Amino acid sequence: MLSQTILRPYAYLKIQHHSKWVVDWGIPLLLAILITVITGLGDLYSEKPLSWRFLEDNIASLAGILPGFYIAALAAIVAFNRNDIDEHMPEPTPIIKDYLGDIISLTRRRFLALTFSFLTAESITLLILIGLGPSFNSIIEHLIDNERLGTGMWYGYIFMLYTVFSQLVTVTFLCLYYLGERLHQPDP
Repeated sequence: MLSQTILRPYAYLKIQHHSKWVVDWGIPLLLAILITVITGLGDLYSEKPLSWRFLEDNIASLAGILPGFYIAALAAIVAFNRNDIDEHMPEPTPIIKDYLGDIISLTRRRFLALTFSFLTAESITLLILIGLGPSFNSIIEHLIDNERLGTGMWYGYIFMLYTVFSQLVTVTFLCLYYLGERLHQPDP
């Protein structure tokens, strides 16, 4: 039960909607491939580890400030005093199963609350994974004698981090669209 409570911010990933996978996985994977290829090629032509530097210097600093903004947005959504935010989202309405297995049609408030909870948890997780990177690299170098395999594992880890970051960006953009535009439009 405790693990369900602690991992509940990741419930956003269980929201079911026919096109949600594009925002959650399609676009982030394409972005992660692009970023990995660009920084990986940069690593080939530079004496500095550009892939890791981009993660450590740029992405980690951004991910470090985001949880505060996400928590503020979550608090605003919870306290937002408009009746239409508690109406179900238009068809096809996104759904989620609760911990008892019951299907819940999402309201705008619940959708945004789940999304901002997820973004907060994901940004904290990304910071932790970036912080563990040097240790992970040392372990790879110690345990793997094959340099190509070790390099492949290292870039696999970097690709995973870029995927998490890209997912963070695309879901944030979805929220920005929803809060900035969609919430103020009448339902069809």
